[in-house]
Amino acid sequence: YLLKIDLARQRVYCYGWEKGGYGKLVKKMPCSTGLDETPTPTGTFQTSGPVSRWCYFPKFGYWAQYGTRIRGNILFHSALYTQPNEESASRVSARNLGRQASNGCVRLSVENARWIYENCPAGTTVVVY
Repeated sequence: YLLKIDLARQRVYCYGWEKGGYGKLVKKMPCSTGLDETPTPTGTFQTSGPVSRWCYFPKFGYWAQYGTRIRGNILFHSALYTQPNEESASRVSARNLGRQASNGCVRLSVENARWIYENCPAGTTVVVY
């Protein structure tokens, strides 16, 4: 797959290989990318693959599900949680999907974060524009 992150529209577009190119749109996912003061970096990157089912961000005191590393400390992951369990979901984080809200990571619904985690191995190309 090829993943494209549209910062203006706050969407992740997933393209599948078809007839010699990445032309088939497979999924369109609302996301939350970085705030103006903590932007999601633009460019073309290769993922290093899944990181962890539950990821902890000690600087912020939050958890997220299904982390996949885009580059450095920038991940695809679910909306936030206060604890590593389903019952501690942050409603504010989930409601913010579709608008800038993160510290640079790309937040997704749990379903979409899991899909990337399970279907986009190390080396998947990610274009952020």
